[in-house]
This record gives sequence, structure tokens and C-alpha cells, in this order.
Amino acid sequence: MDTARFRGAVSQEAVGVDLEGELGELCKALGHPVRIRLIGIIQEVGACASGELAEEFELAHSTVSEHLRILKEAGLLEIFTSMGKRQYRVNQPRLTYLKSLVTVL
Repeated sequence: MDTARFRGAVSQEAVGVDLEGELGELCKALGHPVRIRLIGIIQEVGACASGELAEEFELAHSTVSEHLRILKEAGLLEIFTSMGKRQYRVNQPRLTYLKSLVTVL
């Protein structure tokens, strides 16, 4: 079966990227309802501290921090400091990349 038609104009061999592996890792990072909701909330408000997010979810701060760590390691969140607090924001280019990978399916 010719799978080239499913890869779009640029083949993964041409760019040297394992698209299936990349998509799998990003989906794994989003593989928990709390992490999907975290992305949605942060996307909506622009940026949040982990303590504010823990209150929103009524979860232990350590639990929310672990979910945030997973999203950050996948490149879906960025951390920056504002007024002495660590803030999380969605990495828009990475989220757009994820969306483009999903369309390959």
C-alpha cells in the first residue's frame, strides 16, 4: 500500500522526523483528562501559576505540578517568571504542530 499520500507534500524521510513517534509522544502527554483541561484553561487565560491551577482542580499542588511537568517536557507548555512567580503558558507553535500532525491521520 502506498502511504505517501497520507503524509502530505513533505515526506517524513525528507525532513528527517519520525512523525508517528512525535505524534505518539504528544498524544501520550495529553493522555490524561486533567492535562487536556490544563491546556484549555491556560490557553483561555493566557498564563497561570501552578498554585492557581491546583485550586481550580481541587487537587494537591504536587499532583498538578506533575501534570504540568509532563506537558512542559512534551513542549506543550513554557515557563516564565512574572512578578516573582513561575507562570505557565501554552507553547502555541508546538500546539499548532500537534494539530498539523493530527491532520495527517
